[in-house]
Amino acid sequence: MSTNETGRVTLKNLKHSEFASQETPCFEATVYVDGKRVGKAFNDGQGSAHRYDPFSIEKTLNEIAATLPPMDMSDYGMDPVQQDADLMISCLVEDEVMRRRIARMTATKTYVRKPGQQYKKGEWTVIKGKTDEARIKAVKDRYGAEVIILGHNHQDLE
Repeated sequence: MSTNETGRVTLKNLKHSEFASQETPCFEATVYVDGKRVGKAFNDGQGSAHRYDPFSIEKTLNEIAATLPPMDMSDYGMDPVQQDADLMISCLVEDEVMRRRIARMTATKTYVRKPGQQYKKGEWTVIKGKTDEARIKAVKDRYGAEVIILGHNHQDLE
């Protein structure tokens, strides 16, 4: 669910704590705008808004977020929501956490969805072996170009 469609804001040095994330994500990250380090964003995971150091970067992030389209919330039965600094940063944290999780999963197994088969949310066919170029080629040769491969042409576990 990436909200940073402009690519202007990036996070580096992300430290995320799943076990400490209760109502909000517990994290700390260095924030970059247009490739330049502007400060840090963090949250203790207890339900509060994100904090920024220096505080002034929140204004810059809110200005960037205001240029982005509203976020579709229909999956939650809600109207679209205008993005702000906290929502944009939360989505960037979520995207990186998902990328890392998929990288761990595909280090030893390949997760595919075969064309013509119905899959429930989160359901995959699992093939032993790392998701590397040779395995991707073999899977495509076997199931066709329309096969969906986690971490290759699909970046979400849903």
